[in-house]
Amino acid sequence: YALDIQGTSGLALRFYNGTTFKSGIAAVTTAGEMIAGSVVDDFAIRANAGNMLFATNGNVERMRINSSGQVIINNGDVTIGQDGTYGSDYGMIAFSGTTNGEPRIFAGLTNKILYLTSGTGGNLHFRTNGTSDNKMVIKTDGNVGIGTSSPDMKIDVEDSSTTWAGRVLNTNAGGAGLLIRSDATNNASVLGVYGNGSYRMLVQANGNVGIGTTSPVTNAAYNALLHINAASGAGAVLKLTDTGSGSGANNGLEILQYGTGSYLINRQDGPMFFYCNNNPRLSILSTGNIDLTPVAVSASNGGLLRFKSLNSANASYVGTIRFDGTHTPSSTIYTGPSINGVKEDANYA
Repeated sequence: YALDIQGTSGLALRFYNGTTFKSGIAAVTTAGEMIAGSVVDDFAIRANAGNMLFATNGNVERMRINSSGQVIINNGDVTIGQDGTYGSDYGMIAFSGTTNGEPRIFAGLTNKILYLTSGTGGNLHFRTNGTSDNKMVIKTDGNVGIGTSSPDMKIDVEDSSTTWAGRVLNTNAGGAGLLIRSDATNNASVLGVYGNGSYRMLVQANGNVGIGTTSPVTNAAYNALLHINAASGAGAVLKLTDTGSGSGANNGLEILQYGTGSYLINRQDGPMFFYCNNNPRLSILSTGNIDLTPVAVSASNGGLLRFKSLNSANASYVGTIRFDGTHTPSSTIYTGPSINGVKEDANYA
């Protein structure tokens, strides 16, 4: 060995001026010996003043411990210690520099907050599985990209698979789902659904919903307007189905606009009921019979067109068809239990 030092007391090598230790190497034999806080059998290395340097390849410095306690590796490529901007209450691992504007990881020793920051002009990139692919990117403007390194919006999620690109799930039975909030007013866009090269649905701040259009409009100032537009010219339809009776193409109710024609279609073998004031006022059977009564009509008692008096005080069962003109009296066709058939107003008989 070039140097072989053995000591029976456990002290291998020390620098001593007779009263205090200076710089040196020692195996501690007394608590606090050479370095404050050391205990017996600690191995102590002390630089009395200045830095402690470590070199390889001759005299090439590889690591330095400075008087502030920072560990500087490879001349500042990496620095471990207290943060250069926020001081001793913040621990830090820094790359190339220790202050704001340099990439570093630091944490508050009191507030327990961890900070991850890039350098001036740099983005934050996150990678997994040992690949060079960026799984998530945070740009300098605050835009976050998942599956893309060039997010154009605050949150931009992209995927090239055949499954859903994202999901928001609350497993609590009484929990809420996804809240999308905008403090915009009037007809500003709040939520958009985009597919196959164009917007398929748009929700505006005023409550209007456009399907097939980004400008839902009406002739009246209604609230919460639903505007469905067939951009292809094939007809716009609102379809309502019940799983119990079927949810296919030949099931349910359809409200259809085709060209200049408007259609209300029951695709199934069932009646259509029209209510006013929470009471039925018009019934159309699948046979084509129409009933203008406050109660439903069956195929056995319904006629092609039947009227029933809505006046419960009137014991007679009277129905009328009235034709109002510009002169008085108007022409009326009426019938009832005392009339065998249909009678026309005497003035026009």
